[in-house]
Amino acid sequence: MPGNTIGSADICNDLRESLRRFGVAELALIQCDGGVVLNGVSATFYGKQMAQELARKARLVVVSNHIRVQSRQTGGART
Repeated sequence: MPGNTIGSADICNDLRESLRRFGVAELALIQCDGGVVLNGVSATFYGKQMAQELARKARLVVVSNHIRVQSRQTGGART
């Protein structure tokens, strides 16, 4: 169903746990046509990249990565 959080809580929980060490504070996997959209907040661009790579290793098709990177200087988010 488009726009819904992906059904497998285990996959999402496993990814969240793995990504904490890379500075990803929030993560949601949104199911859409053709795969999933990553949505959340990361402290670094590396964390954003690792979220995408680990999702792919979990055999998810990443359609789009909407994880925002928090700017340390301004406190704002960048994409």
